[in-house]
Amino acid sequence: MSVVKEQGGQRKKFLPITHYPLPITHYLLPITYYPLPITHYPLPITHYQLPITHYPLPIL
Repeated sequence: MSVVKEQGGQRKKFLPITHYPLPITHYLLPITYYPLPITHYPLPITHYQLPITHYPLPIL
């Protein structure tokens, strides 16, 4: 009986494990969308550096 329970428990454990990797792949997809907006942020950051270069001039 103990052997049958162990086998049954192992099968149940392996089944949910195979289901988890599937949703994990869906999380990676949204992650790929985040880097896209991140690339847009560095662009405005470059605009901020421009005004910063104007400040050192009056300071001098």
